[in-house]
Amino acid sequence: LEVSALPPAPSAKAASGATVAKAAAGNVAADDYAKLADMDMVHDNRKTTPREHDQYEDTKSGVKAESVEDNRKECGRRNDQKLDIARWEPPSLSLQRKRSSGSDANDRPVKVSRVRTDRDESIDFLTCTLNIPPWMDQGRDLFLHLIGAGGQKTKKIESITNCWINISYPKLPSMPKPPMSITIKSKIARIPPVNVHTAIHTIEESLVEFLKDKNAEKRLLYELAATAIGSYKYSNNRRGGDCGGLLLREYNGLKYWLWLRDLPCCNINHHHGTFLLRMKPQLSDCNLEVFAESGLPLDQAPPFVLISGTKYGDVKKTVAHVVNAMKEHQACCDCTPKW
Repeated sequence: LEVSALPPAPSAKAASGATVAKAAAGNVAADDYAKLADMDMVHDNRKTTPREHDQYEDTKSGVKAESVEDNRKECGRRNDQKLDIARWEPPSLSLQRKRSSGSDANDRPVKVSRVRTDRDESIDFLTCTLNIPPWMDQGRDLFLHLIGAGGQKTKKIESITNCWINISYPKLPSMPKPPMSITIKSKIARIPPVNVHTAIHTIEESLVEFLKDKNAEKRLLYELAATAIGSYKYSNNRRGGDCGGLLLREYNGLKYWLWLRDLPCCNINHHHGTFLLRMKPQLSDCNLEVFAESGLPLDQAPPFVLISGTKYGDVKKTVAHVVNAMKEHQACCDCTPKW
């Protein structure tokens, strides 16, 4: 008898390698290779009953089935990614233009940080400087009257209007005294203009109270508005015209269009203008007042003529008539200043 040599039994390492090769051929996930190899090695190194062998085959089949299913899902996910990449198309030309101009595909508003400039500062913080007329007494009594006892008047205005009040007045008696001015400035940005208006109106009432001259009150209110400077102005109440223009001012609870002009004179004590009163019958809707030596008396203010009315058009026509009459008078008179 010829006895052929039988091949040696595979080692555990070789069995594990063979199992790994089988698993790879069956599309088994790499994480389950070692598990299957260990099961083969244990099964080959011990004697098993038919029942244990069947259990071993069922367990091994279950591991393979789960691994193949996981592998199939992973391959499907990767194929979907490849398909999405293959289907990609460049964005439309209109969308590219939107992106290049700074807006996204959904046209969502882009929040841009605001750069503050000097112009923003002047708009955000309202200011108004009232210049006291030079003909008005600007001594210490006026300063004390404006601030009140212990500064209570200005403090109250600041608390109500949320504005700063600054009155220019020399701290020492020996210092020069320039024309007095009152500056109102909002404490916070973008304060309602009505707050500044309230502060101005309160200060004007205090000035009128100190003046104690009924005939000069309208002149004071007119000059305060005409010479005011700052970001808050009376621009909405001002109209162009001859001799400084017309101003809309409130007086005794009513709003009037006012026009004012100094009267000419030949000497310091004789002003010309009372002849203008002869025009009154022609002025049905306007009021013409002449404040001079022979007219309505004045305490501090220089002589002037004042035209007032509630309708802008009527006041403008009256101003034109008065100016023409004064120019005709000065054509044959040396009184100055010339209109």
